[in-house]
Amino acid sequence: MRSLLPILIAILVSITLSGCAEMYSAMSNYNAANGSKCKVKAASFAGYHEGEGKYMENRVLYKESTTDQNIKNEYAWLKKKMNEYVYKNGFGTFYETSPFTDISYKFHTYCKDYY
Repeated sequence: MRSLLPILIAILVSITLSGCAEMYSAMSNYNAANGSKCKVKAASFAGYHEGEGKYMENRVLYKESTTDQNIKNEYAWLKKKMNEYVYKNGFGTFYETSPFTDISYKFHTYCKDYY
């Protein structure tokens, strides 16, 4: 139990300071380090809303001046990025700025199901 204490503290800090997506990434890394095999890897995203001052989970954000074509490009870009991160090794949080709307997004990868 003593060796698990730092890990449990890290998980509690992660839950307290972060959203659920970061917690899922941390738990996925912990399970992978302990020999669990991921069956289904998933990704989620959150766009930074400047007016709210926070990331909004699973929302495609754009500015009023954004054209319809750029909104379509934004959806395609987000889908492509999520696929890229799902096929990367490991789990974590990654930050990128959209080339179409200049909005900052964070992507989380985590294990959705284990063998």
